[in-house]
Amino acid sequence: MKFTRLIKKESKNFGGLPFWSWNDKLEKKELLRQIHNIKDIGFNGFFMHARGGLKTEYCSKEWYDCIKASVKEAKKLKMEAWAYDENGWPSGFAGGKLLKDENNFVKFLEHSIGKYDSNAFAVYSLKNGVPYQIFEDTNEDGLINIYKKADASYVDIMDKNIVKKYIEETHEEYKKELKNDFGKSMPGFFTDEPQYYRYATAWSDTFLTEFEKTYGYSVFDVLPALFIDFEGAKEKRYDYWALCHKKYIDNFAKQIYSWCDENGVQLTGHTIEETSIAFQMCCCGGVMPFYEYEHIPGIDHLSRNINNDLAPKQIGSVAAQLNKKKVLTESFATCGWAVSPVELKRILNWQFVGGVNLLCAHLYPYSERGERKYDYPAHYSEHLPWNSYLYVFNTYFKNLGATLSLAKDDAKVLILHPMHSFYLYFKREEWETCASHIENPFIQMLDKYGENCVQYHFGDESIISRHGKIENDKFVIGACKYDYIVVPYCETIDRTTACLLKEYIACGGKVVLEGDSPYRIDGKQADLSWLKATATFDDILNERDAYFVDTKLTRTRLNIRKTKEGRVFYIANLTDEEKKNATLFIKDCKGVNEIDMLSLMEKAVDFKKTDGGILVSFDILDSSGFVFKEENKPLEFKPVILNEEPTEISTDGFRFNSVPENYYALDFASVSTDGINYEPVRFIKHIHELLLKRQAEGRIYLKFSFNAEYIPCDLKLLVEPLDDININVNGKTVYLSEQWRIDRCFKLAPISEQAVIGNNEIVISFNYYQSKEVYDVLFQDVMESLRNCLSLDTEIEPVFLVGSFGVKAEKEYTDGLMGTKLNDGPFTLVKQEENVDINDFTSGLYPFFSGRINVNKDIETEKGTFLLDVGGQFSICNLYVNDKLAKTFMFDRFAEIELNKGKNNIHFEFIGSLRNTFGPLHHQEDELTLVCPDSFTFEGDWTEKEFPETYKERYSFIGFGINKIILTKISKEK
Repeated sequence: MKFTRLIKKESKNFGGLPFWSWNDKLEKKELLRQIHNIKDIGFNGFFMHARGGLKTEYCSKEWYDCIKASVKEAKKLKMEAWAYDENGWPSGFAGGKLLKDENNFVKFLEHSIGKYDSNAFAVYSLKNGVPYQIFEDTNEDGLINIYKKADASYVDIMDKNIVKKYIEETHEEYKKELKNDFGKSMPGFFTDEPQYYRYATAWSDTFLTEFEKTYGYSVFDVLPALFIDFEGAKEKRYDYWALCHKKYIDNFAKQIYSWCDENGVQLTGHTIEETSIAFQMCCCGGVMPFYEYEHIPGIDHLSRNINNDLAPKQIGSVAAQLNKKKVLTESFATCGWAVSPVELKRILNWQFVGGVNLLCAHLYPYSERGERKYDYPAHYSEHLPWNSYLYVFNTYFKNLGATLSLAKDDAKVLILHPMHSFYLYFKREEWETCASHIENPFIQMLDKYGENCVQYHFGDESIISRHGKIENDKFVIGACKYDYIVVPYCETIDRTTACLLKEYIACGGKVVLEGDSPYRIDGKQADLSWLKATATFDDILNERDAYFVDTKLTRTRLNIRKTKEGRVFYIANLTDEEKKNATLFIKDCKGVNEIDMLSLMEKAVDFKKTDGGILVSFDILDSSGFVFKEENKPLEFKPVILNEEPTEISTDGFRFNSVPENYYALDFASVSTDGINYEPVRFIKHIHELLLKRQAEGRIYLKFSFNAEYIPCDLKLLVEPLDDININVNGKTVYLSEQWRIDRCFKLAPISEQAVIGNNEIVISFNYYQSKEVYDVLFQDVMESLRNCLSLDTEIEPVFLVGSFGVKAEKEYTDGLMGTKLNDGPFTLVKQEENVDINDFTSGLYPFFSGRINVNKDIETEKGTFLLDVGGQFSICNLYVNDKLAKTFMFDRFAEIELNKGKNNIHFEFIGSLRNTFGPLHHQEDELTLVCPDSFTFEGDWTEKEFPETYKERYSFIGFGINKIILTKISKEK
């Protein structure tokens, strides 16, 4: 059977599953409608995720009725309906049920230096630089007072009994409610960001007995070492953080995994802060052992930024070693509304080349009203203007995921992970710098190995202790056998690791030292003089199966996998940079075909035979990915020949196919409590926070204004739901219709008859109320857990004008960073123009636009085949040539088109994003690559007279359009 047939057969199991955010009052009919859309856009299922804004009581009868209805519909559609194990995140507090008992609260430690404090948990005096505990006031200064504190918003997941209660309140209840569907149509649970206390030095009351039981000395001997340095402090810190990590893994991950195993369901999800070793220390003491206790291990990735290779390589290594077929990533949160499909592809390329193969898209919201639209966007739902094209995106990555799952990751090099060396140095109050001398050279080393196409895995020492062994001259972890062991700069290794390394060296194993040899075992000084290098980095390079001849491709990664039918080479460009005629050398190879991950068709590849293998030539484009399959009889390659100099087509002279519907966000207003006396005009989120801080209640009036030189006959006002709403435009009452835009609860009111040339006033009044819970949680010093599951009762939001108008700025736009267009306003409604320069719609008359714009132009050409190359900023662009769809620009910007002699019509359909409609429009950064709710709201930083430091009154928009069209005649060699 051909490999591509296997991919097609397997791909149905690798369709993505979005976080389906249940964030409002749930209605079964609407849930079922959304499930069908999730299916239509190519997802294989969903995670039913309770989230901020939820109005249906979590885990109530009504909640479980919605769960059961969704599971039933998924079953009909052959989809997977996964449970999410918490209300908000981090997982573990059972939607607040466990917070009713203060004994469950998460604990942490702080310290001060000064006089004796009888309220301290423990007090220490320094004697010859070494602390010793004192129990009464000795009238000394410079004492170390250590305080034990509790946070009422989360629980101690290092305590086995508390986690057991969590399982009883959550997992057992789902089992009881779902009965026969449990473990079938509802396959299992997603656990999200469990952590010991990451905001200060973690503590568990179980340590009062567990520490001495484990190490033979009192935990009170350790506490000063968590804050200061002294002789012997490193060894004590090592023991403390090793125990924190063990309790985290054993009592949370392993206990829940075992329960799931026993009850026929799967566990997936992710722990937290995988992107650096220092981050991991703040939260869990190491992420890799967590993956062992998941049926589908997972990570997450935030933002459009791509970091080093640490996070995907950590999870990819464990998955390969322990034969985990599926590896999940929760991705795309915080990318912002402007993120394009090609940027999303780049993010997944980076993770898939590291070992991931399954997407959990963040986020598919039930509703966008109020703060829901700011929930770490973009959102991959009907609200996304290019929603229907997600099917193509999902098809690509389910095929790629299946491809990678069908081939064995063929790493020959094992790099010991220096996680445990961090235990020697980690002080939470100095978390970023206390062990940077270990992490910084380690990350530099990973860059070196990645740039040079070295196929490697990480060896986590906890996993090595359970699954490691030596077979002849191979170092084995589970299903993987390694030819080389790389020891990075680290100061300690585990006793099991040391024993295995000794045996490995004795068997002729190849050890590469990237730095000084460690000098501790299990944190204690030890003689490791026997640990010497037996190989070099150059030895590793000489045994590579493939590598780039051009060494400048520093951000291109290669993953090699083995199948029964030959090797698979997956290449991923992690940047928007392009490299023409890149050359890959493949050792002991007769030829390759490329497998197109959308069509699963095999394509010929340009290569030539050379000594010991082949040289493959190809163009690396923005975020491109390639799958080359080794073949003994590859397809014959026929190059494309460019026949003449390229011709640039002007972006001027295009005309609209039809007048586009435009948007204008009114996000400044004045507020009143009587409808007569209004406060000064403020940004709408400033008003929102002032009302919260004043704990307002009763009738509220908001006055918006806009200026118009033109009133289109289809002018409408778009408003989000408010209680007992009344709307007046220029003193005349208008009424909301059942028509909607963006979200089904955003309703339209026709206002063309009430609007006038000149200044217009819109007054919206409504009943304002917030529950006590809102005030108890907001602006308090608590963990994010309570904020993450909070639902506001009244939400103050911008309103929007919608219609066939243009929006003219009074001042010229200036260019900002990352393709932004900046303007101070004000803006005026004007008539749209028939012709348009498609170079930039934004600074034309469409600064707040989201949706689709169709334009066309006639051009004169010869008859023939042409290569059309476009550049610019958009999400999707459909190209029509002479009324026929020629190409959808999604992942690339090139199209082969056939043109007639004489006049040809070129028609572009641009599909934008919600960035210029929803924002953030007023952040001090022109554009953000990591977008959070407070990027829009600046929550907690407003006062009556002071603005947040990150707020800027000017508007920042993203440019939108095509800035180049290049046409080149081509022919194909016969």
